Amino acid sequence: MGEYLVGSTKERFRTTTAPDGSQWAPNTDTTLDNYTNRFKTSFTKTGRRSKARRERRTNKKPGTGELRQLKTQIYYNVRNGELEVGSPLIYAGTFRCGAKKGQ
Repeated sequence: MGEYLVGSTKERFRTTTAPDGSQWAPNTDTTLDNYTNRFKTSFTKTGRRSKARRERRTNKKPGTGELRQLKTQIYYNVRNGELEVGSPLIYAGTFRCGAKKGQ
């Protein structure tokens, strides 16, 4: 059961689908700007937005950070006869439950 849940969770990252079958909300412009501005190739030498930046924005799936760690670090554990599924990453709870702006 643990292996199945880990696999299905990783598959939901690939398809950007919630457990209930609904699509994840798209990335906000702020998220996309913060993500693309971290790459030197996002801008030309004159400071204009580059083709690489546009491609990064277009291809950025919701729920994937720069290193895509959250979708790869999903684990299960059986403790006291109960199955636990989750991630050790500190922002996993925020991704699942949300947070107030700026937290």
